[in-house]
Amino acid sequence: MSLKFTVLFLLFIGQHSFASDCLKTRGAFDIGSEETKLKIAVVDTCKNKIKEILVEERRPINFLGNVIAEPKNEFTLEFLLQAASEINEMKSLGEEYQVQEWTAVVTSAFRKASNAKESNEKLQILTRLNIAIIDDKLEAEIGFYGALSIADTPKEKLVVMDLGGGSAQISFYDKTAKKVKSYTNELSSRHAKNFLYKVIQKRDTSLRKDQWDPNPISKDEAQKLFSFYSKILFNEFNESKYLDFSSVKLHYQLLQPDTKLVGIGGVIAKGVGRTLTGETYGTLSLQSLNEGLEGLINKSSDELGGGPYVQTDVSNVLLVMAYLNTFAQSSSAQVQYANLSLTEGLLIFPELVKQ
Repeated sequence: MSLKFTVLFLLFIGQHSFASDCLKTRGAFDIGSEETKLKIAVVDTCKNKIKEILVEERRPINFLGNVIAEPKNEFTLEFLLQAASEINEMKSLGEEYQVQEWTAVVTSAFRKASNAKESNEKLQILTRLNIAIIDDKLEAEIGFYGALSIADTPKEKLVVMDLGGGSAQISFYDKTAKKVKSYTNELSSRHAKNFLYKVIQKRDTSLRKDQWDPNPISKDEAQKLFSFYSKILFNEFNESKYLDFSSVKLHYQLLQPDTKLVGIGGVIAKGVGRTLTGETYGTLSLQSLNEGLEGLINKSSDELGGGPYVQTDVSNVLLVMAYLNTFAQSSSAQVQYANLSLTEGLLIFPELVKQ
């Protein structure tokens, strides 16, 4: 064997070994307010990229519904046992892939529960997962990096809008501070549905909250909901005491022509995108949302097709319209949406919850 061939062979073996060392099989759970998401993937840890998704699963486990239905805002043991059973079924889907590292987080519903710590400890024992209760700022950061993984744009040009069942986050990368910053609130899917039902429609509040169904929604009621959230979002955003950064920075970022606005999470992708277009990825604008809304007005939940989230189908469209009205800066601006959760960010940067 010649010296030249030997050197080339050793270089090839070394490069192959290095590439293999970069690849890890990881699993990530995003245990959200109303839906639990799982992704198992091969991740290139050297390039911080998802190389191949092996398992993707979503289940409607309503943690928020259990909390708000209880007088003391507590998770019940019966619910936790059922939730753990579902999570374990999801986890078992990855048995054949020999997952090297699991990451799991719980979000808004646990931030609302009076027995969050004890409930999380029970859930960890039942599922054999290390589950972190994360605050809204970390939730926004994880969501930002998940969106960055699919956005064809530098992080300095990206603004991410993540609307959930129990909270909402708008995040961007602050070049000066060299970190992700966010605006967060509780003006979420559940909040909009309940406000519409209780305040605008003045319907029967003696029912359990999970039975509050605002459908059908009249055109006048829809206009009132859109106007209310547009106003409150505008006022909150412009009150610096609600923010952990200067609102001027985000306003400036949003006004740049090369800024990309990306919407992630089930509310936008499944609750709005799929309802209006049949797709869980694509683009939306105020105009397309308003046109799609026309076909939803004055329809009952049965007429809308039913399903676990039908109570919020119309109010979600109105909520997204209010957010775009506040943050997109123009009626023609578009938001690219994708059915991403926190799992993408957790797969690429699991250390975010282990700091």
